[in-house]
Amino acid sequence: MDSKVPSAPPAMNPDYKGASQDGVPLAYAVPVNNEPKVVVAEVVTTQTPPLPPPVELGRKPVRMECPFCKQNMVTRTKKRLGACTAGSMAGLVLCCCWICAIFPLCCGSCKDTIHYCSSCGREIGEKTAACC
Repeated sequence: MDSKVPSAPPAMNPDYKGASQDGVPLAYAVPVNNEPKVVVAEVVTTQTPPLPPPVELGRKPVRMECPFCKQNMVTRTKKRLGACTAGSMAGLVLCCCWICAIFPLCCGSCKDTIHYCSSCGREIGEKTAACC
């Protein structure tokens, strides 16, 4: 092992000064023997690939590249009850038309559409329904 290599960090090593002559702390420790130290640093830059333009998810399946498995596929869609469905049902009940309150459950345009990758099965996104 080389004897010139300090065995402790600069603040703990007695061969280093911690402040200048006038008592102002230095930004870094200076060796007492003023031997120049060579520090080699390597800068690595990486370039991220450009993102594809976003695909507009609608109520029908769309052709796109899956952001997870990178396969070019057509999405698989599934309908789910959402805020529009609940709001439409509540509005019909409040208008004393409680018999008609079941219609938003049957209406596909009142439900949210969730898009899944047909290759890996992960959820890609969803299209929330605009209230009927």
